[in-house]
Amino acid sequence: AGKRNSIHAACPNAGVDTFKRSDYPQLAIAGAAESPCREDVPLNDSQPAPHPSRSARRAIYTAIFAILALTVSVPFLSDTTTEWNEVYAAAANRLAQGEDLYPLHTNYTYPPFMAGVAYGVEAFGPTLGRILWLAINLIAVSFMIRWGWWLAGGRAWPDRPRDDAIFFLGLLCGLRYVLNGFSHLQTDMVIASLMVGGCVAVARGRSIASGLAFGLATAIKGPAFLWMGYLLYRRQFQSAGVMVVTILLASLLPDLIHPEPTGSIWLARWFQAKASLVDRDHHYPGVWASAIENNQSISGLVCRSLVGQWEKRDGEYLSRVVESESVSPGGMKSIIYLIESALAIATLVGFIRAGRLLPSTRRWAIEASLVLTLIVLVSPMSSKPHFASMILPGWVLARGAIEREYRSSAGFLMLALFGLNLGWNFWGDDVEFFALWIGAVTLGTAALWAGSLALLLFPATPRSNARHTTPSNPTTLPQAA
Repeated sequence: AGKRNSIHAACPNAGVDTFKRSDYPQLAIAGAAESPCREDVPLNDSQPAPHPSRSARRAIYTAIFAILALTVSVPFLSDTTTEWNEVYAAAANRLAQGEDLYPLHTNYTYPPFMAGVAYGVEAFGPTLGRILWLAINLIAVSFMIRWGWWLAGGRAWPDRPRDDAIFFLGLLCGLRYVLNGFSHLQTDMVIASLMVGGCVAVARGRSIASGLAFGLATAIKGPAFLWMGYLLYRRQFQSAGVMVVTILLASLLPDLIHPEPTGSIWLARWFQAKASLVDRDHHYPGVWASAIENNQSISGLVCRSLVGQWEKRDGEYLSRVVESESVSPGGMKSIIYLIESALAIATLVGFIRAGRLLPSTRRWAIEASLVLTLIVLVSPMSSKPHFASMILPGWVLARGAIEREYRSSAGFLMLALFGLNLGWNFWGDDVEFFALWIGAVTLGTAALWAGSLALLLFPATPRSNARHTTPSNPTTLPQAA
């Protein structure tokens, strides 16, 4: 009652009904919270009534996600030949015994933090540990979807056919990789959730929360450090500082379990053993601790195009990198750095232009999509589970296409959906291998990046972008404000 009275007192001539701020979170973020009642956005009873099938839609969505959760849980708990056992649990075992985390031929090429986390999970035993890790992943995916959908301009639940189309089109951009992450018991669901959560925290002005989220994501896998550049560009210095502190403290967790044998710290050992690999003169970029076709970053695509070879033997596809006198590792790195620099410069141009033309909430969503796509494109190694975070860029571009924010958004979205879904294993092993070899995932992600950039460079007119701007007719409130 006090809020209602204060709103009418602040705008006594409006003669309109009031509203709950919690019902319109994006309105507060976009700047309308500066005044409880603005002359250009009066509120009244002319809003459309809730769709009569809202409860049914919620039940359908709940059933869909329950079925998906059950589908991924069974192999998650039963399969013992996954990366969790062969990579993370093995690293935790070496840590507990005081051995080197990064021996010469190890599959654990990540920062030391996850070895400490795996040590804690494995302390519950094989069965309880897997159940705990499954629960963490399911919670992470649920929050990633909830936060990402909100940031992309959605309501709590899709309650109209247009929202259904946006939701499922965007979901298809990353669903395959979410399922792949569960099948391999990887950490990418947690990383994607942390990054999307960090984006929401930035949008809500919560510097400490965003720094913590981005810092933990980086401590798990290094490529998320690209968020540091974005925070500094947006002058989020407190968030950037919290991110650095979080990375350092999290990376010291394994040192509390068992110190590094030579007296150094595990983070320095990781830099020495793996992170410096990309700077060695004799090392082709894109070659990592996996088959070359599994690397769907720009580095992997360029490496396969220039020095990669494959053959099919006994029904199995074998790939390798063959040294070439005409293509040196240094020359290949120059090509890759040139491509990545062009992407970064174009993204920066989009950021600068968007700061003047787009409302803040929509701008944050598109900018987050650009950073998420850049992370997997410029990373030294991006395997399939890394692309689970493409759900948010998919939603952003799907909304742009369906609401006609940019005339070519639908084309970019179709290209992205084709590339990101070409390698589904139900198409057959041949299609799956060749989709990976030609970099279909890379090209699909590049389409998401280009479509998101187009939304920044060519923003919608107020009429077509009514969900994200103040309406020209001051008698109604935007439905998705």
